[in-house]
Amino acid sequence: MIMRPSLANMNISIKVYATPVLLMASLIILLGVFLLGMSRQSTALSDLRAASFERARFAAEVERLAIGAQSNTYRLIGWRAAKVAPEKSARLHDTIRADLLALKSIIKKHSTSGIAGEEAELTQAMADLTKYFISSLGETAAMAESDHEAALALMTDSETITDSLTNSVTDFQRFTASKAQEVYDDAISIALTSRAVFVAIFVLFMALGGAVMVVVARAITGPVNHLTDAMVGYAAGDLSAETPLLDRRDEIGAMARAVAVFVDGLKHTAELEKKQRHLREAMAEKAREREIHIAAFDASMDEVLASVMQTVASVRDVSDQLEGNVQQATSRASTVAARAGEASSDVNTVVSAAEQLGLSVSEISQQVSMTAAIAGEAVHGAQTANNSVGSLEDASRRIGEIVTLINHIAHQTNLLALNATIEAARAGDAGKGFAVVAGEVKNLANQTAKATEEIAGQVSGIQSVSREAADIIRHVGETITRVNDIVVGIASAVEEQSAATQEIVRSIQQIAIGNSDITSNIADVSLATEATGQITTMMLSAAGELSAQTEGLRKEIAGFLSKVRDETTAEIRI
Repeated sequence: MIMRPSLANMNISIKVYATPVLLMASLIILLGVFLLGMSRQSTALSDLRAASFERARFAAEVERLAIGAQSNTYRLIGWRAAKVAPEKSARLHDTIRADLLALKSIIKKHSTSGIAGEEAELTQAMADLTKYFISSLGETAAMAESDHEAALALMTDSETITDSLTNSVTDFQRFTASKAQEVYDDAISIALTSRAVFVAIFVLFMALGGAVMVVVARAITGPVNHLTDAMVGYAAGDLSAETPLLDRRDEIGAMARAVAVFVDGLKHTAELEKKQRHLREAMAEKAREREIHIAAFDASMDEVLASVMQTVASVRDVSDQLEGNVQQATSRASTVAARAGEASSDVNTVVSAAEQLGLSVSEISQQVSMTAAIAGEAVHGAQTANNSVGSLEDASRRIGEIVTLINHIAHQTNLLALNATIEAARAGDAGKGFAVVAGEVKNLANQTAKATEEIAGQVSGIQSVSREAADIIRHVGETITRVNDIVVGIASAVEEQSAATQEIVRSIQQIAIGNSDITSNIADVSLATEATGQITTMMLSAAGELSAQTEGLRKEIAGFLSKVRDETTAEIRI
């Protein structure tokens, strides 16, 4: 496989770190995108609260205080007509004044809260109508203290102002609904945009991470497989192929150079064995020629010396064979010792490289564990945001329950006004004034029911927005959870790779120990070979003594021994 020089010369540890570093960077970017989306959604929810909760509560409070003040004024007139205890009427009058002051206060507070545009205009219109409303009801309540019939007549003007104020509140509620819808649309748009950006970035980094993993895997496994194939060929005896990847500057290049040294030693050993084989063949050929000459000489000797010469020849043959075997054993022992030393050096080099690889894999395992911890913190943040939106949904539900209670009260008030109308009809002319009050109370109850229905609709819209926001945040949390599961799977695979690397280191160390034992045994073989050489020397000495005893045969065998010496000298030179 053709690789760029920069990637081929890069350390394996850097190649292996590339994938987890990219994964950590992608998680950090995803976390930033998630936090940005959460911030924008939080701002949208705050705007929604301001556009819906605060404005709706303001409009409802204005309407409640206005209707309450008007209803209490009618009640005060009725109590004065019925001659209720003065202290009770005084307390009711104080309640009316307190409601009017509260109405004036909340409108002033809302007007000075930094509003602008259409909202400021609607608020100013309510403020102007409120001035007339407060003035009219104040005069009517004061008149009720002295002349309840005149006060009842003044309520006609108050009714007109009240209707105008109610219409103004209705216009403000319509504005609130429109504003809430705009904020809702913006919040949905922000949520959809954040989700689309998050998914796009997630898919981009998944594709980029997969590409990096494939490139890194090929950059490591390709050269390793190439070097493994070459080593398998060397193990099978094929030393003709050149060792690949010698020009690399990473750990694989170091292993390839160590293998090349080992292969050179094997080639040198093979050449020595070939030379020794040729030498043995030449010596065997010379020995066969000697046997021919000895046989010819034995045929020409007298029967008297046949047995003695045969004995001398046998001793010399045995000595020569022992000497040849000793030389061969000594040569092989030296060769094996040299090869064992080279193998020991190569094994130590491989042990060092394997230990470095194990340390790199351990460091990768620690980095992936840190990545899993960061993904877990992101999951916890998504769960916290989901709980916050759930709290907002609970608050909306409680507001809906309060609106339902107000609606129930308005319904009961309507029933009471109906009963009061019936009782006034039974009373005849004496109950006409009370009938008018009962009719107004019924009208106020109907207006209250209408207002609570509109508030209920607003609260329902808020609850719908809260549920959708919760679903979106929950989806984001599930996505980060899946990313966390992927990181945990990568961590498990790295731990398995670390265990396999440690097992390789232990196996190579065992091979080094076995190689040391082989070197020690070869030294023992060398000592045994030297002892055998000494024994051979002693046998040659004994053969010399036997030759001295046969001095009388010197003339007959002089020619033969001379020829044998010449052949022996030629063998030694070879």
